Amino acid sequence: IYKYWDIYDFYSMEKNKKSEDEILYDLEDLIIDSCQLRMVSDVPVGVFLSGGYDSSTVTALLQKNSKEKIRTFTIGFMEKEFNEANDAKKIANYLGTDHTEYYCTADDMLKLVDKLSYHWDEPFADDSALPTMIVSQLAKKDVSVALSADGGDEVFFGYSKYFAIKKIEALRKSKFRFRYRVLKIVANTLNETSVTFLNSLLPKSKKESNIADKFKKFKNMINSNSSEEMFIRASSVVEASFLDDVLVDGAFKNFEKVSFGDFKKNSNLDTIDQMMAMDYKTFMVDDVLCKVDRATMSLSLEGREPLLDHRIAEYMARVPSDIKYKDGDGKYLLRKVLNRYIPKSITDRPKSGFTVPLKFWILNELKEEALSALENKILIEDAIIKESSLKKISEDLKNGKIENPTFIWMIMVYVMWRKKW
Repeated sequence: IYKYWDIYDFYSMEKNKKSEDEILYDLEDLIIDSCQLRMVSDVPVGVFLSGGYDSSTVTALLQKNSKEKIRTFTIGFMEKEFNEANDAKKIANYLGTDHTEYYCTADDMLKLVDKLSYHWDEPFADDSALPTMIVSQLAKKDVSVALSADGGDEVFFGYSKYFAIKKIEALRKSKFRFRYRVLKIVANTLNETSVTFLNSLLPKSKKESNIADKFKKFKNMINSNSSEEMFIRASSVVEASFLDDVLVDGAFKNFEKVSFGDFKKNSNLDTIDQMMAMDYKTFMVDDVLCKVDRATMSLSLEGREPLLDHRIAEYMARVPSDIKYKDGDGKYLLRKVLNRYIPKSITDRPKSGFTVPLKFWILNELKEEALSALENKILIEDAIIKESSLKKISEDLKNGKIENPTFIWMIMVYVMWRKKW
């Protein structure tokens, strides 16, 4: 038994010496070929279109090279802060696709909560699995194969945590190091409420989605002592200090962060390459692709991933970091390719995740289910979480207070899975 392919092998190779224009032409040809290859089918094929850079690029390159209208599918939310449907519709109208959109309600997604443990076979707690199932349901009505555009963040440098870490690193190393100290003081002075208010005052093009969560992670990052620590903190959905408080002593005594062991092992790579390769091998595989695979296959819809063609991943791994992240822009190269087909005025907007109003749900529609999970004897029997911690979280919830909605959701998913299997 041997490993025949590893993304690290390509990150470790000598970097591409081609000019930026040459790299752009190579990349465009690779993406076009990858997309067209995944359109080969004897059944109808469509594309998930969110309106972001990744799915817009896949859609644009397909439509440009197709004589027929490409089928595109989008779901929207009534809550403005979560809704991307309007942006997707602008892209679809500009490209002239055969576009279908559906505005889903909380009830649509809440009906699927009980199905998570069945379809995923494991305690999978990424709440974006719910809208992914909804868009899969929408597409399945008309097509049997759907192209998704996952992997773009890991291949083209798209996560906001990457930008934050690079900026913090630059401030630490610059002759203006006092700016880093000032930023640290400001971050430690502000709280999530004040940051959310300040974000609301910004023009739409500058607003950040999920600002409270991003600020909490940024605060943890700026108080870190190394790039590795910053990356781990930014990648954690629940803080280590919180887990130390609530987990039973010794529950994970044999647990080591083996997933992140490669960070030190590949210290020859620069920070950008280290982060991208790490997310490619961990978060993308075990969260993003697991989510899309189970969601699509639960409906007998075949999902295909053109941006994860091994040729694209190998090529981008050898592109110098200063071209992946340039002029303060992540996905610099992908944006350049996309803007050959769609003007910047339509595509440039704040990055938005595929998220749900989890805290609101747990305080309302899911409150009884959350309390039932927190008070379930399974959690005591499995000796993972302290009984005193469970009681405190439960009492807080009864009083309308939630400090960590993601953790409560994880407990709910775990209990549902244990009861099912």
